[in-house]
Amino acid sequence: MDEVKNTASDLIRYPNLRKKFLIITFCWVADMFAYYGLQINVPNLGGNPFINFFILSVVEVPGLLCSWFFMEKYGRRWSSVSFLILTGSSCLLVAIVPEGIPYVAIVCSLIGKFGASAAFMAVYQQSSELYPTTVRSIGMGMSGTFAGVANIIVPYVVFLAVIGKHIPFLIIGLINFLAGISAILLPETLNEILPQTIQDAERFGKDQQCFSCSSRRLSSDSLHEEQSPKLLNDS
Repeated sequence: MDEVKNTASDLIRYPNLRKKFLIITFCWVADMFAYYGLQINVPNLGGNPFINFFILSVVEVPGLLCSWFFMEKYGRRWSSVSFLILTGSSCLLVAIVPEGIPYVAIVCSLIGKFGASAAFMAVYQQSSELYPTTVRSIGMGMSGTFAGVANIIVPYVVFLAVIGKHIPFLIIGLINFLAGISAILLPETLNEILPQTIQDAERFGKDQQCFSCSSRRLSSDSLHEEQSPKLLNDS
């Protein structure tokens, strides 16, 4: 039997897999903008920059813990959507509120960094489960490459604060909000039999409802294990 060799072109050759690849990559890029952009933007905030930098770093811990809880409770998809939209909304709020109001930028930056940290964990987990086994490393590498390019652009976005301090927040917030909306189109992977091949990835998620919180489908082995005690009791 000939070994099937998959390449990076398979990520865009098949329509369903292409859609997942583009959305996942967009979410990675958006989250990278928020995660590093908000941290680099500390000098443009009011108050003590050292304290601001410290609390923006510490807030990652509850963000990761919340992401872990919500991923296992409500699924990967809605965790990604919720945290990306939370990040985008908090940044857009800074762009809308007048600059004269104190501490708004600091508080919204904390909320945004919390959401970005949580979204990073959820998106990373979700992408590793959506890419089929045969191209998982390629898909993760390609999405990470585009996210790395975004990381190069982030300092230039933050530098736009010399024109207006609201501009970096506006760009970061808009990108994350759009990424959160687009992530709704990704299928849920919690408790699902994950795709192994390209063909599995093409079929995966087509029978899911768009607004379902999480799938509770079990594999055949798990189903057999659940049914075995019942059969023993009946006998």
